[in-house]
Amino acid sequence: MPYLDVETRGQLVGMRQAGLSFRAIAELNDLSLTTVYKTFQKYQEIGTVTTQKKTGQPTKLNDRDWRQLSRIITRCQRLTVAQVASLMTSLVSTLTIQREINKLGKHSRIAPRKPYLRPQDFQRRLAFAQAHRHWTINEWAKVIWTDESAFELGKRVDQVRVWRTAKFARNGPTGLLPGSLPLHRANGASPVDTRLTLPPANGRQRTHPYSSFQQSMARTKRNTQDGVAGTFARPQSDRKHLEVDEKPNIEALPTSDG
Repeated sequence: MPYLDVETRGQLVGMRQAGLSFRAIAELNDLSLTTVYKTFQKYQEIGTVTTQKKTGQPTKLNDRDWRQLSRIITRCQRLTVAQVASLMTSLVSTLTIQREINKLGKHSRIAPRKPYLRPQDFQRRLAFAQAHRHWTINEWAKVIWTDESAFELGKRVDQVRVWRTAKFARNGPTGLLPGSLPLHRANGASPVDTRLTLPPANGRQRTHPYSSFQQSMARTKRNTQDGVAGTFARPQSDRKHLEVDEKPNIEALPTSDG
């Protein structure tokens, strides 16, 4: 509901007491029907249109502190509440920081390990399944899959929590767990299958194609680490972020407004 000064509120109440309907008052004053109704309802509750003195304890953070808090959690989403409180200029408790962050519309959530599937990903998977639905077991046995899978039982110990809004980009890099992206492409290259079919020789795999494949993957890994564009690789999982004692670099964050 927009802010209305005392004169406008008094005018709305007077028009209502004169017998006009809420809809007619809203049309004459270019206001919404809800605004007019709530204004008159508030007048009936307290008996006046003047602004009442606020009760309760005032907030600890002012506008400048709010801007600083928003800037901190936007630049580094993996900070804990205690770390955010230590970066604030005003001396506030962690409970206050938690409450004010929630007022900004951000909540603590577990960072996903990889981007969510997009509609085009569903279409590509369906097209792959339809193109290979008639393959036999012998045909699948000739394929080497270059992807990797890891399975863990029990509670995950490598979970990382981030601050984000409910409308964050589900497929964007924001809030993703570092070092856990799947196969990716660089420099706008076209996607390719991650499988390699090796021609069998007397029931065994030939040594030369397999060694060539290993050398190709090694070159791809080196090129990716050197920043060469147009290559494909599954980044080797950097598990340094799983160390308990490691903390994000918060030294570069500003501790004051401006």
